[in-house]
Amino acid sequence: MILKSAKENNSVPTQTLSNITRLLKNKAQPNNQNPQPSLLNDYKLEAQIGQGQFAQVRICRSKDNGQRYAMKIYQKSKLDQKTLNGIHREIAILKQLEHQNIVKIHNSLEDDKYIYLLLNYASSVSLAEFTKDRQLSEQQIKIIFKQLMMAVQYLHSKCISHRDIKLENILYSQQIVLIDFGFAIQTDKLCSVQCGTPNYMAPELLIKQPYNPFATDIWACGIVLHQLLVGEFPKNNKISNSISGPLQRILLSCLDKNAERRWTADKVLNELNQITYQ
Repeated sequence: MILKSAKENNSVPTQTLSNITRLLKNKAQPNNQNPQPSLLNDYKLEAQIGQGQFAQVRICRSKDNGQRYAMKIYQKSKLDQKTLNGIHREIAILKQLEHQNIVKIHNSLEDDKYIYLLLNYASSVSLAEFTKDRQLSEQQIKIIFKQLMMAVQYLHSKCISHRDIKLENILYSQQIVLIDFGFAIQTDKLCSVQCGTPNYMAPELLIKQPYNPFATDIWACGIVLHQLLVGEFPKNNKISNSISGPLQRILLSCLDKNAERRWTADKVLNELNQITYQ
């Protein structure tokens, strides 16, 4: 993929905004400080399972068939225009995606005070929580990492970069599900806005130069792999001496400080396909 150098634009094109407005269904009436289940005629809100700076995530159930979903709720009073545009971009990107290892959006609703994203409920346990007190086998790690790379390859094939891949944004049950597309972008250009989580950020992000967002995704995946293998971040950007064999080769290629030499998702997945069941 050849990327053009350009200053990143965080705004959403007018045509895209009008399309998003049509997609958002205003089913709610003016509401109180806390969102109430009665706002969403078809769903009942239940326990909160996540909380971020701008949004909370709650379990909800269909009143029709009892099926469980995750409801991401943004409080608009906390959002500036840049953040609001980012949420609209997140919704537009999620509506394009259909992959077993990526969170699925079923609907989106908006009223004067809140934006609601109705998402597929996969698990309330992240890989960070799942691996906190246990060491996975190398075979488990190969399978998990392969699923992550399948999701990343799918995104990159659509010119979508996640830009915040980390253990906390990967849910795990029978298989992994990549979540939280708040920083995601669809582009064929270099990016300039620094975003992500510091311990997962590639060197080119830290020096604030224009960067290939797809290469920074691969770096973040490498950090995830390192954590799964040894339970810690690389020290001084050097991988642990305890890692050897085929996974060492993959890890070194993901964590190449030269972004142009870093492997693509296709290349990483091709290597994984050869070793997953070895």
